[in-house]
Amino acid sequence: MDNRLHALLIIVLAVTVPGPSANADSFAEQLRGQSTGTGAAGSEEFLPADEAFRFSAEAGADRLSLFWEIADGYYLYRDKFSFSIIKGGAGIRQDRVALPAGIVKHDESFGSVQINTGDLSVDLPLHRDTKAAIPIVLKVRYQGCKEDSVCYPPVTKEIPLTLPAEQKPG
Repeated sequence: MDNRLHALLIIVLAVTVPGPSANADSFAEQLRGQSTGTGAAGSEEFLPADEAFRFSAEAGADRLSLFWEIADGYYLYRDKFSFSIIKGGAGIRQDRVALPAGIVKHDESFGSVQINTGDLSVDLPLHRDTKAAIPIVLKVRYQGCKEDSVCYPPVTKEIPLTLPAEQKPG
């Protein structure tokens, strides 16, 4: 069985098994446990999603700055990002979000796609209901893969942040 077919079989098994398999970190642990065959696919190690795609966020008065440190040999799909504020008196100006250009990659399943590797930063311009400090909850969704290997299920994070008070001009 070739490596891609073996990896696809592992993904199908991991995604269809009920319970903690929906969690991306548990998914990576299951891949380690299920990779017991011989050859490249059987001996391959997979980082947990939080290590493969280290994520952080910072809040400013008028924007959120998001950062990913993507491990060597891993990538994030450019078209799999989504951002929303699910709690608090602010919103993302979706029409002003600019994702960095990606690298074009041919994917056997998805055709021509753009991916991001290395360090990635995205600024989310905001509109807000008040100039006072605002607690919010940011919901971020993204998906990535290990190069020529296996793709992780989408990762969803809900991050509590506080937008600082807007300073009065002058």
